[in-house]
Amino acid sequence: MFFTTSILLILCSKIFDYKGTYEEYLRYKEQFLAPSDTLDKSTKTDTASKTAYLKKKEEQAEERKRLNRIQNAKKQAAELEKRLAEIEEEINGSASDHKKLAELWTEKEAKEEELMSVYEFLETNNEM
Repeated sequence: MFFTTSILLILCSKIFDYKGTYEEYLRYKEQFLAPSDTLDKSTKTDTASKTAYLKKKEEQAEERKRLNRIQNAKKQAAELEKRLAEIEEEINGSASDHKKLAELWTEKEAKEEELMSVYEFLETNNEM
């Protein structure tokens, strides 16, 4: 004849080691362990709260990314404005060099277009 002296119970990803006979374990289980429907509800609640937490974290990450894009756009706009001011000075200083003047005008137009697209991005993100 064999007697049980220990029972391992795996419940909700946890291991419980109950010391005692099987009959004692059954009485203990009835008194102290929740029925399976209660466990299902708590698992569902845990899953729902975890899903809500993950969704919140994802939204926060998206907001950080948006703010970083805005900050980078502002830096880019400042650099473009600085370069455009430099080009203006170079244009004023090289009025007699037509070849250089043409290159400067081409660069100026490209930088102005780039700056306008940055301004549009900032405007759509309400950061102007």
